[in-house]
Amino acid sequence: MNTIELTPDNYKDHFPTELIACTYAYSGAMGEGGRIQFMDKKGKLYHLNYCYGPHEWDDDILNEIFPFDKCTPGIIDSGGAPEYWNTYYMGAGNFLYIHDSILEAFEKRKQNIDCLLYRDWETIVKSIVEVTKR
Repeated sequence: MNTIELTPDNYKDHFPTELIACTYAYSGAMGEGGRIQFMDKKGKLYHLNYCYGPHEWDDDILNEIFPFDKCTPGIIDSGGAPEYWNTYYMGAGNFLYIHDSILEAFEKRKQNIDCLLYRDWETIVKSIVEVTKR
């Protein structure tokens, strides 16, 4: 499935949806600084870049999509997450938020790959989506 590129003009065509995972990168993070990705319970993946992309994103719009105003990402740890969400620090300024509805399955699948979470989170979450579709 292809990633859906979000813009301030098209995000309402896709949201609200039931999100189960979200990644957030500081502007100076390793990888794509400013990247935000979302995955919904159907396995659709959405992408935007809040600081280096071609679009300007208002904080109010971002908070419509995901409660970023309730997040407190740390500098060298996972920080805090909004209610019903759990945060993981993936290193180098990158964070992952996992919804309570898939937390147990996510924890089981990630047991031996903590150091590779940045690379493997999408595969893990998609595997959970595939099981719940059956």
